[in-house]
Amino acid sequence: RGVKSLPNCGMVAEESMKNCIFVERSWCKGCGLCASFCAKGVLELDGEGKAAVAHPELCVGCGTCERLCPDLAVAVSRMEEAS
Repeated sequence: RGVKSLPNCGMVAEESMKNCIFVERSWCKGCGLCASFCAKGVLELDGEGKAAVAHPELCVGCGTCERLCPDLAVAVSRMEEAS
């Protein structure tokens, strides 16, 4: 089984996961830009209005969420770069 360590994501055991998205909740102000512009619907706002990773398996690693976050609260790690 392909277990790898990704920055900010710990150990990832799912071989199908190509990318890992991390949201630093204490930095997130809940503007919703990351969720609004994610073409795959990976991110959603949770009950507290903060960004949350709802469907990590859908992430294609484009980095749009990371680039658009004005608070630098979203980070995308790519498996290929982390190995």
